Amino acid sequence: MNISEFPHEISIITRVVTKSETYPFKETITDTVVPVRGFMDTPSTSERLTYHNMDKQLTRALYVPYSVQPKRTDIIMHDGKEYEIIGDIEDQGGQGEVNRIPLKEVSP
Repeated sequence: MNISEFPHEISIITRVVTKSETYPFKETITDTVVPVRGFMDTPSTSERLTYHNMDKQLTRALYVPYSVQPKRTDIIMHDGKEYEIIGDIEDQGGQGEVNRIPLKEVSP
C-alpha cells in the first residue's frame, strides 16, 4: 500500500453509550478513535443524483484499505469535519484491496 494512494489522515470513531442500572440513572459515553490513512474524494454529479433519488445526500466518498471495515454507526472525522456512513461498504473491483465508503457531512 502506497502512502500516495491514501494521502489523507482519517479518524474512525466508535462511540459506546453505557447506561447505569441503578438510580440515579447516568449515561457514560466512551469514544474509541482509530487513525487510518484514506482518500477523501468528491463524488460526481451523477453519483450525487443517484443518492438524491434514494432520498440520501452524498457528500464525499472515502477510499480506505480493504482491512478497514468501519461499522455503520461509526463516525468518520477528516479535516475537522464529521461524516456519517450512508451506504454499504463496497469492495472496489472485487479484489480485496480497496473499500469505498459513501459519506454524508454532519451539520455542526
